[in-house]
Amino acid sequence: RAARQPALVVTEGVFSMEGDIAPLRELIPLARRYGARVLLDDAHAIGVLGRHGRGSLEHLGLEPSEDVIQMGTLGKAIGTFGAFVVGGEDLVRYLVNSARTFIYSTSLPPAVCAATIAAIDLIEKEPERRARLWENRQFLFKGIRDMGLDCLNSQSPILPVALGDSARALRFSEILFQRGVLAPAIRPPTVPKGTSRIRMTVTADHTREDLDAVVKALDEAGSVLLES
Repeated sequence: RAARQPALVVTEGVFSMEGDIAPLRELIPLARRYGARVLLDDAHAIGVLGRHGRGSLEHLGLEPSEDVIQMGTLGKAIGTFGAFVVGGEDLVRYLVNSARTFIYSTSLPPAVCAATIAAIDLIEKEPERRARLWENRQFLFKGIRDMGLDCLNSQSPILPVALGDSARALRFSEILFQRGVLAPAIRPPTVPKGTSRIRMTVTADHTREDLDAVVKALDEAGSVLLES
């Protein structure tokens, strides 16, 4: 009987098209049962989820471990550019010595490294920013739902509005843009046919006046579409 090959289970922490969170409490134990590792792309979770902004593992009350490889980008909540991988010592040594995209890439400029460290310090030392982000998210989420629009399975500051037809999503996005709201239409092949949507992302810096304007624009866009 052939030896079982090592397996790698790959998932996002926060899924970028629907804003939902991976069921890591179930997924990680299942992977361990079969001797697999989990590769967790936490690009949309770092700085956003968790008491200290450490991502989806912290958000779900899970401890980091060597069989969970956590990676993410510095170009979203952190606001610079580059990426990182967190794992056990053996993995780090392997990547440093074997990853072609690491070995043959130019290192990040010192100024970017300094800005990244400063941003991480802000994430750790100013949790009120994250609290304000989630207050804004809840406000806009409620406003969208109260209009009868479908936010799919969003559990994060990524807020899609399901519209189904590609032409409908494009028109909805155009109407919003005319009213000062940038919400791009997401359509095939990025998402399956018949599931086109617009997608919005809330930040901590949005004011209540900003969000009120977004809700008003969404309501007006819906009314225009109903009339056409």
